[in-house]
Amino acid sequence: MRFGRKQVLSLLLLIAVTSGCTSSHGERPEPVQPTSAWKPADGPVHLDCDDGLTGPDLLTDETKLTDTVGSGLLESVSQLPHAGRVGILAPSEEWYFRKAPIFVASGSPTVTLNVPEDGWQYLMWTSEEAWTAADGDHVNGAWATTQVAITACHSLTTSFFGGLLVKDPTRCFTLSIREEGKQAETLSIRGGGSVCA
Repeated sequence: MRFGRKQVLSLLLLIAVTSGCTSSHGERPEPVQPTSAWKPADGPVHLDCDDGLTGPDLLTDETKLTDTVGSGLLESVSQLPHAGRVGILAPSEEWYFRKAPIFVASGSPTVTLNVPEDGWQYLMWTSEEAWTAADGDHVNGAWATTQVAITACHSLTTSFFGGLLVKDPTRCFTLSIREEGKQAETLSIRGGGSVCA
């Protein structure tokens, strides 16, 4: 039986999430652009069904942030890699990257995620095409934003590569998640994982 590219990528995404790995297999190469070329997105980033992957349903009780959105963001990671070491362009060499694919339930209205606009953290979920580009130069500041709007596919949970870009993994910040037509849910979290008191 032959598997298509998206099925293989979905399987790799499943392995990465269930192993809790933040680097090693599937690690992105060093970015081609120098840190001085980093510039965040001018506004919100929009991702839709065509940008993501569908496959195994990774929206489990362990990954749920809300009823319709999941990610491994609440799982504590003892040490985050510097962004440049895993091929993510950042404001400086001191920034860290928290790999945490995000999952949105099938048929959900558009979900919008926000973090404060204080320059300490960015949301950095990307299209599958950008994340898997062979030259390793497509996950740059154009994906770094304080607001991302995600529309899942209608029939299957949709997964997106990426995570958080943070200056200090131990610093608490607010992550707001709002499903269109509903009240926003907020979490106070750390880049390295765990909920703040």
